[in-house]
Amino acid sequence: MKREFDKTNISQNDLIKEGYKDSALGEIPEDWEVGVINDFVETFKGGAALKPSDFVVQKGFPVIPKKAIGRGGKLEIDRLNPTFCSLTFAEANATNIIDESYIVTTLRDLVPSGPSIGYMVQFHSKERYVLAQGVYGFKVNESICRDFLVQYSNTLEFRKVMQQIKVGSTQVHIRNKDYFGVTIPLPPLPEQQKIAQILSTVDEKIDIINQQIAETTELKKGLMQRLLTKGIGHTKFKDSPLGEIPKSWEVVKLGDVLSFITYGFTNPMPTVKDGILMITATNVKNGIIDVDGCRRTSIEAYTNLLTEKSKPKENDILLTKDGSLGRVALVGKEKMCINQSIALLRCNEFVKHEFLTHLLQAPFYQAKMIGDAGGSTIKHIYITRVDKMKIVMPSISEQNHIASIFSTVDNKLEILKDKKSEHQELKKGLMQQLLTGKVRVKVEERVAQ
Repeated sequence: MKREFDKTNISQNDLIKEGYKDSALGEIPEDWEVGVINDFVETFKGGAALKPSDFVVQKGFPVIPKKAIGRGGKLEIDRLNPTFCSLTFAEANATNIIDESYIVTTLRDLVPSGPSIGYMVQFHSKERYVLAQGVYGFKVNESICRDFLVQYSNTLEFRKVMQQIKVGSTQVHIRNKDYFGVTIPLPPLPEQQKIAQILSTVDEKIDIINQQIAETTELKKGLMQRLLTKGIGHTKFKDSPLGEIPKSWEVVKLGDVLSFITYGFTNPMPTVKDGILMITATNVKNGIIDVDGCRRTSIEAYTNLLTEKSKPKENDILLTKDGSLGRVALVGKEKMCINQSIALLRCNEFVKHEFLTHLLQAPFYQAKMIGDAGGSTIKHIYITRVDKMKIVMPSISEQNHIASIFSTVDNKLEILKDKKSEHQELKKGLMQQLLTGKVRVKVEERVAQ
């Protein structure tokens, strides 16, 4: 008789697959080690508190604040302090000046979840920088690959540890000794370098896509400025309340080209797992309706508890009116309802919905709507004001032409954003596999000369 398999007799070693071993961090390859970050730190510098008097425009070094510490091992340059630390202050406080040889991190965050805490970033610039309070810089010795360490700080495993060792509620922080006492898996140095090289290659592709997105976004801004003021192919212009416009264009009130303008429900609605989408202002972003995480209500509640003002139809325009103001999106085929944070605009025969959607996203009209908003603590766009806003009105044929140009640019942006998401998912998968040793990389042996 075959003996029944008794799981209680299995030792931990029996569960480890061939070529791997147990460690304080779980199962890792046999030739990997476990190290403590502090063992690799060669030089450490902490940021200092900076006073307004310490800043002189265009003199000294750019200041790195906590908010410039981004995910993905990148310093968010656009978040650097726009003013500069004075030379006299910097020279007198050399303990917080760093260069490109340093890894930078922050161990403090005002946000309770501490989303940026512990991320390591590096930069490739010949400039020297000044660390603000709560920002730290450190060099590592030659026993570890700096790029590998930076990449590892983005893993789920490392992020979990950061959440475990953070303390505080209002001012979330991590103690230095706890941070630098964190253990990490260590492949042989050549494998560290190879892993870092693979992940950096994906990062470079994402950077290229980000640049393409930025360039395409700037192109759209330029097109909005030109097409929504000068039109297409016009040679004769006239003065108007909105500035110089083509002679054949009109200036009308927004309400003149709408058959319906209202806002959504104010009453509480039941929530169900599968049902009709309940769209709020947070779901309208970047010109689209983002339904990820969107609450849903039952068909019965949709039918019996809501009036037509809360039930947008296909090609209606949604405009966020509370909190985050002026965001616009076009309604598709899927059935949905809206709450009071969203205004519903339905076009009449004098305007094309695609054209009006792009028009309302233009900087001039965005500034006008937000400038006319009321409220003290929380701002609101009032539909009784926005329907009186003056807008330009080309012919229907020119509206179609302008809208098609914008749609082409939008399609390009959508393709680029999808491409970026694909590379980000690829990076996430590679990190999970390569930085934990689940998948090994082949390291070419150097032939002695």
